[in-house]
Amino acid sequence: MRYASPLSFQRILSKSQWKNVSSDQHNIGIQFVEKPWEPLRAIPVDREGEFVYTLRPRSDKFPRRLLCEITVVDNTKIITIRSTYKIENLTLYPLELMLVNDAGQPIHPLHKIIPGNDFSVPIEAVTKSRIVIQPDRKYTIGPVFDGGNGFTEGFGYKWCSPVRWEDLISKKGFIMKCLHSDPKEAAFRFQAWVQTDSGEIARFVGIYQTKTLGLNKFFRKYPRINLKLRAPLELENLLPYDVEYRIYDKNTDQNWKSYLRKGGVMPIHSVELGHFILLNVTMQDTG
Repeated sequence: MRYASPLSFQRILSKSQWKNVSSDQHNIGIQFVEKPWEPLRAIPVDREGEFVYTLRPRSDKFPRRLLCEITVVDNTKIITIRSTYKIENLTLYPLELMLVNDAGQPIHPLHKIIPGNDFSVPIEAVTKSRIVIQPDRKYTIGPVFDGGNGFTEGFGYKWCSPVRWEDLISKKGFIMKCLHSDPKEAAFRFQAWVQTDSGEIARFVGIYQTKTLGLNKFFRKYPRINLKLRAPLELENLLPYDVEYRIYDKNTDQNWKSYLRKGGVMPIHSVELGHFILLNVTMQDTG
C-alpha cells in the first residue's frame, strides 16, 4: 500500500454498515493523523481504477480531495492513496521539483524525481502552491551545445517559470523551459502534457471563462491532474549500425551533435518543436 500523506489504515465500519456489506467485498478505512479531516469509511478496493473522495470538513474555497488508485501487478494488489495532482517524469534524466507560493518562495522541501517515477503534490498544497522544475544539478546531461562528443554538466540551468494548477487545465500541451546561466547555451526544455477527465475539463473551462468575464461564479471542485514530462524530441537508433547525428535549429542558428549506438535512445531537450529543425545522420562502420 502506498501513500503520500500522514494516514493510518483500518477497517472503520459500524454495525449497521456491516449489515450492508457482502461477505466477499473488501474495504479499507482511512484515518488521518494530525489532520482535521474526518475518517473515510468503507472504501471498496475490489475493483481496479482511480476513485476520488471529498474530504470533510471543508476549510477553503475548494474542498480537499483524495484519490485511491487500485492496480494489480504480478498478482499483487497495490492500493495507492494520494492527492489528485500527480507529476510523472517520463524523461531519461532525474529532475528536481519545488513547490513555491505566489511570491516564488519555497513552501515544501526539494523533491527529486528519477526517470520513470512520479510525485504527488500534497493534498493541502494542490491549490495553494505552484510548481517549478529543473534538471538535476548533480547529473550529467547533453548533448553539448555546438560541440563534439561529450556531455555538459546539469548544473547551470535555472528553475522554470512557476506553473499554477489552473494553467494546466487551460492547455493540453506546452513547453516548460529552464534557461541556462550562460546566455550562449540553449535552454533545457520539458514537453508537458496534461491528462485529466474530459468532463472535469469542460466544467472547469466553462465556469473559469465565466469568472474571467466578471461574473461571481466558481467551479465547485478542482479536477484530477496528471502532468507528464518528457523530452520534446527523442532519437532512437534501430539501425544495425552506430550513428553520428547533428541537429540544427534554424530559428536560433544553433547546432548539437553527438553519437548514438545501435539500439540506443537519445532525448533532445535543447530544441523546441515549433522551430524549424534539421537532422543529419552519418552511419558508422557500414563496411
